[in-house]
Amino acid sequence: MPRRKRHRRISGPPESKGFQTIGNLGRQREPIWMSYEEYEAIRLNDYLKLGQEDGAGQMDVSRSTFARIYDSARKKVARSLVEGRPIVFSGGDVYFNHPAFRCKKCANWFRNSSAGKKPDNCTICSSTDIEQFHENVNYKFNS
Repeated sequence: MPRRKRHRRISGPPESKGFQTIGNLGRQREPIWMSYEEYEAIRLNDYLKLGQEDGAGQMDVSRSTFARIYDSARKKVARSLVEGRPIVFSGGDVYFNHPAFRCKKCANWFRNSSAGKKPDNCTICSSTDIEQFHENVNYKFNS
């Protein structure tokens, strides 16, 4: 039986829910689902220019696990570019460095700058139905 997968530490949810291709001539393509840990590996390695050892430390995983996550993310980005498919960020076995919140109505993710205080309403739809995502909760996604 395989070992239970450890939760990966990430700084927070991405700033967007994903990316859409332009000019597909009306063809709708199935999206490529990228987990939050894959997004975080790309952010740490390519955007922040951290090496794999440092990136692994940031995510609280081994260097070899970080390399596998990063490789999977890079393949998904390449596939999206070549096949003209959108990328959607969703789920994964993660916990956040800082408190993160989600609107139950529109699924908008955000962080509140008021020291982790729960926001009064959603910044997108103004709903007051907001939930905090706590550490070590497994957020799964459709892959």
